[in-house]
Amino acid sequence: MKYLNKMIAAAAVFLFLLIMGSVFTIEEGQKGLVLIMGKLKTDSAGIAETYGPGLHIKLPFISSVRKFDTRIHGFTSGEFSTLTSKQT
Repeated sequence: MKYLNKMIAAAAVFLFLLIMGSVFTIEEGQKGLVLIMGKLKTDSAGIAETYGPGLHIKLPFISSVRKFDTRIHGFTSGEFSTLTSKQT
């Protein structure tokens, strides 16, 4: 009976790890690319598949996900003055 309980616990842990390794999320403002054994996952036309925000599924242990920030980052600075050669 103890052996059966250990086997059930091991199977439950393995199943949990399998599920956690196959689900990934992309946050708002990000895009994701899936790599399968280091190669980009493409559609039938040879175009890379991009993933938008949400919950997605991948092959566990074989696929990896690269996330990229797609937000536009603005930069504002205060006023500053510079001297040119004519102003010296």
